[in-house]
Amino acid sequence: MLIRKLDDKDASICAALVRQVGWNTTEARWRLLLSVGDAFGLELDNGELAGTVIFNRFDALAVIAMMFVSEAHQRRGFGRELLQQALKQGNDIVVYLFASNMGRPLYEQVGFIATSVTSVRLQGRASLRRAASRDGLRNMTTADIDVVCALDEEAQGCSRRRLLKALFASSDRALVVERGGEVVGFGLSSWPTDIRQVGPIVARTEEDARTLATELAADVSEPLCIDILSDQQAMLAWGQAAGLAVVENVPLMTLAGAQLPGRRGLIRSLAGRPFG
Repeated sequence: MLIRKLDDKDASICAALVRQVGWNTTEARWRLLLSVGDAFGLELDNGELAGTVIFNRFDALAVIAMMFVSEAHQRRGFGRELLQQALKQGNDIVVYLFASNMGRPLYEQVGFIATSVTSVRLQGRASLRRAASRDGLRNMTTADIDVVCALDEEAQGCSRRRLLKALFASSDRALVVERGGEVVGFGLSSWPTDIRQVGPIVARTEEDARTLATELAADVSEPLCIDILSDQQAMLAWGQAAGLAVVENVPLMTLAGAQLPGRRGLIRSLAGRPFG
């Protein structure tokens, strides 16, 4: 058994592996994950990949993602070994994750502590139409990348430039709200699986956040999902009014109870739990 670095060539096998437990993911999604973070796989002596973990580091902040051990190889300490390998990638930085019920006992043993915030996943077919008035709303262009990254860095307390450029490149809708020459909000949506992912959405006001979310989700017949932190009550109300249902609610945990940096209130919806 060994733990090795994963790369783009492993995308298809990783996607197949995690689908064993119903995680809705694709090879294309894994290619994005592998391009952004440091990914590790637990490989058995026969060459079988039995587990994965990704350490998404953004400056002095990191997110643990895609932590998985196949059912046939659970309860053998493999999960702990993968997690400890990931944690070696960053010392003296803030590390957090969104914990599944299955993974939470291990995270607690390693030193992660649940915060008062959870990630609420809303999913379904939204009944929305694009607004007639689009005050300050326009399509995002490559010329906006610098200011979008700056606004995101203010919210996150770290630079996620590489991630945002990758998400923008793979998005089907990308919008900003600009007023007085200043970008005060942005949002992206994409099709990483057979369900549209709405997010990230970062905005200075709740009104702009709801406008961005509506424009990203409007006039779409296919199902969509959006991950919203539980302290974003206005966004949760928006999603439920749009006809989306809560399908999952999981805790945000930080290593050793560390405080997350940034102006977190500006984060109106996540880029997805692997990225925060």
